[in-house]
Amino acid sequence: VDLDVSPPLLNGLYVRGHLHVQDGVDISLRSDFIYVCGVLSAGTSTSAHQSKFEVTLTGMHTVEESGIDYGVKAFAVFGGLIYLRGIEKQSWTFLKGSVYPGDTKLKFQNDVDWPIGSKIVVASTDWDAEQTEELDLIESVAHNYYVVSKPFQFAHSGVPPTAAEVGLLSRNIRITSVCDVNKNDQRPICGHFVISHTPHGFISGVEFTHLGAHTTLGKYPVHLYMCG
Repeated sequence: VDLDVSPPLLNGLYVRGHLHVQDGVDISLRSDFIYVCGVLSAGTSTSAHQSKFEVTLTGMHTVEESGIDYGVKAFAVFGGLIYLRGIEKQSWTFLKGSVYPGDTKLKFQNDVDWPIGSKIVVASTDWDAEQTEELDLIESVAHNYYVVSKPFQFAHSGVPPTAAEVGLLSRNIRITSVCDVNKNDQRPICGHFVISHTPHGFISGVEFTHLGAHTTLGKYPVHLYMCG
């Protein structure tokens, strides 16, 4: 089956055959959970998926299959094949020139192929790791020189050998979830991604964000379990 449109919100999705995400159109898939014991693919063994494909795990329906309780907002692969191949991008570079609080522009040491709208992370060059900052690239003003979405809060060195690393967070294939809050203890309840009891799987160029059940064993952002 080819998925060539964005379906309405689903109460759950079971993939028992082969569900292939068609390229050439941006697709958003929103479901309480996804359970794959067949094949789910975006991209092929020879080429990456070029369009945007976003999976959002929603709702509070639990899924239990083959004696395993996956909980809520699960993207679970059990004995099936998951094949997600996004566009390969340069994953990181360094700042060229320091930035300071209030600055809204930055320059990279190397050429990058990051499109406008990409989300980046600029590492802390202080002892405090909390000074790491996430921003969006909103405009290119010169070669490797960009305007970012908000002013910097902290200073970041752009002078070797202490120049800040800059990483690309955005990918064209994205797996995320709607995070709720446990009313009893105020813990965040987000989705999780697990491949279990299968030797098969291929994931490359995929963004995982807003995932992981707080202080809950086995409900991690990305979890490979008994895959041998």
